Amino acid sequence: MKEQLINLSKKVGFISVDNLIKVNDSYYYLWMCELQKWLMESHNIYAIPDSTFTMALKTNIGFYSNVFTPNLNSSTVCFKTIYYSESFYYHFEEALEEGLYKACEFLKNNI
Repeated sequence: MKEQLINLSKKVGFISVDNLIKVNDSYYYLWMCELQKWLMESHNIYAIPDSTFTMALKTNIGFYSNVFTPNLNSSTVCFKTIYYSESFYYHFEEALEEGLYKACEFLKNNI
């Protein structure tokens, strides 16, 4: 999904601060964090992995991908869910990657 996310992010106007031509594996997580920040600051879209941690089990078995945007027309604080994954991921980075992809898809379809 790495190449698809990079290509889609370019289509929605994201340009890395370092303006990298090719994102290598060691830089990819930092690049995703930069994209996440850009989506929040420029488009008010939040891609944040949710933990499946429960106090009863005292274990963290994975992460769900969660994408939302604040409802600014409401008098109370509430959020509009754009995407919430049905399955969970064992790694934070995988859930973040999926969330960023879904956020960019949403942005592409709504600009």
